[in-house]
Amino acid sequence: MDERLKFIARLLDGDKMAALCREFGISRKTGYKIVNRYNDSGLEGLTDRSKGFEPFTPSRGRDLILNPPRSGRQPDTTKSPARRVN
Repeated sequence: MDERLKFIARLLDGDKMAALCREFGISRKTGYKIVNRYNDSGLEGLTDRSKGFEPFTPSRGRDLILNPPRSGRQPDTTKSPARRVN
């Protein structure tokens, strides 16, 4: 959070986004993400965020084995298999 706070402070002092991002070793996309989070949530927006991973527990593992998630695509069973060309 300290680096993000320094980044915001320098930006508010008038430093240019591209130069700051270069100095801090981040992309401009990340720089704008930091600024947007600061604008939306203040200092709270500069804290580390969870990546959203669910912890793996034995019961969750059992559920995944018994009820695996469906993939986005289902095989098309209406078509005959492709012919092999020799």
